[in-house]
Amino acid sequence: MAGPAELVYTALEVLIAVACCLGNVLVVWAVWLCGATRRQPTFCFIASLAVADFLVGAVAIPVAILVDGRVSTSFHACVALCSVVVVLTQASVHLLLAIALDRFLRVYIPLRYKKLVTPRRSWCVVVGCWLAACLLGSVPLLGWTNPPPQPSISPSSSTSPSSSNQPPQLPAYTSFTSTSTSPSSSTSPSSSNSSTFSGTSVCEFVAVMSMSYMVLFNFVSCHLLPMLCTAALYTYIFRRISRQLRLRDAVSRHYYRRERSLARSLVLVLVLFAVCWLPIHLVNVAVYCGTVPPQGLIYLAILLSHANSAVNPVLYTFKVPKIQRAYAKIWKRYVPGCSRQEHSDSSLENTMNAVPFSYTVKRGKPPNTESSDSRLTD
Repeated sequence: MAGPAELVYTALEVLIAVACCLGNVLVVWAVWLCGATRRQPTFCFIASLAVADFLVGAVAIPVAILVDGRVSTSFHACVALCSVVVVLTQASVHLLLAIALDRFLRVYIPLRYKKLVTPRRSWCVVVGCWLAACLLGSVPLLGWTNPPPQPSISPSSSTSPSSSNQPPQLPAYTSFTSTSTSPSSSTSPSSSNSSTFSGTSVCEFVAVMSMSYMVLFNFVSCHLLPMLCTAALYTYIFRRISRQLRLRDAVSRHYYRRERSLARSLVLVLVLFAVCWLPIHLVNVAVYCGTVPPQGLIYLAILLSHANSAVNPVLYTFKVPKIQRAYAKIWKRYVPGCSRQEHSDSSLENTMNAVPFSYTVKRGKPPNTESSDSRLTD
């Protein structure tokens, strides 16, 4: 039976999943409605990032709940389920790097940007980001995992010297244990081998995923290095914009102010991503180094990493004007009574504005200019 912490964790995961799905569907809808992907290729990457966040809520969170010891699968099926979460994280990192590179080109070569960065090329980059994420996230399927369970030979095998060299595992959900517990299976080598390899076992993330892969490859190589490159690109972007704002004319200053505003919003997306995902990576580093964090801390780190996908739509709402206007269109078009109320308010406002104008003109008319005043008030 699940404990209170596990029940709270599951309930919060469900709430985050619903928020991810609803918020990011709205973002994709808004980007499509305003046609931003046809005029500004950056929104191709924003829409794709919203798709990745939607899949976190629709796929990754349910999978994370299942691989917390709630489903029985074969060893390799469990590895495939765990790899889904890694693939979606990789896609988000690559898309954030692509957004930073797009902003860099827009500031570095503003005159050639539109010819070089077209919507078609942007969508090709998006496809490349997803393919790279699938490739890097599927490395465990090629064999970089924890060793699969071996058939038990004797009762004393659990205390053999080889078992003492195993890396420390997290409590409660780190053992890939066979669900076959009949007495005959523990006494017969053939039945033990069958239950281990052809039967099903409880699927748990840390039991199958190698911490060397999660830390050295996934975190250091595929997360930390791209994030550092992204931060370096944004540093250059802001330095160049500051320099151009001091040198250029009024028209150019308006262009660079607009670029700076959008770049600030995208940097905030990057910072939130790093802050939300850093705790779970630190948990993996601790496990890799032999320290077992408390169960509650592990749950908190997982929730924080998933919550990042629910926060991004809120950030777009307050920081990206085009998405704000698209949200307003959706609200007016699909919320019952909203458009009629707005039309009534605008008509009343126009009437109130027109009455003082007509009154002022009539009160201030000069002598013998009645015909001209009537034309003005009409």
